Amino acid sequence: MTFKFDAFKKYQNKLNKLEKVEVENFLTSTCDELSLRLLRKVKKRTPKGVYPPSSGLQGGTLQKGWEPIKAERVNGKIMGYVINDTPYAMYVEYGHRICYPAGNQIGWVDGQFMMTISADELQQDVKKIVSKKLTKFLKDSLKNDK
Repeated sequence: MTFKFDAFKKYQNKLNKLEKVEVENFLTSTCDELSLRLLRKVKKRTPKGVYPPSSGLQGGTLQKGWEPIKAERVNGKIMGYVINDTPYAMYVEYGHRICYPAGNQIGWVDGQFMMTISADELQQDVKKIVSKKLTKFLKDSLKNDK
């Protein structure tokens, strides 16, 4: 039995011709997509403050504070971020102490872990998401003669 490797050679040549820019764009767009997915998850999970109507305050500042940062290459890795610059975001995420005005009573407010839980959820889907995008990228790249 004999094999002809012409088709394999063709694919190898096409893969070798993929431009570095195309691969970089694929990696950056994939990272940006993952950041946006994380953003959606964390926003849904972020609690809104509840205030009495007479206070004139409205909740949602923490939820509105989440924003994605465009993916970029840092130390050889492509990194994407979702940040929240709201000053109290860390305290809501991880929990904090509370001192009651009545004296020396100190309590603890449990963290909501909105980012931690959202990141863990996304991590479970990353392989599937990236595999699907990579398959499409390679199909699109290999079907066109370059």
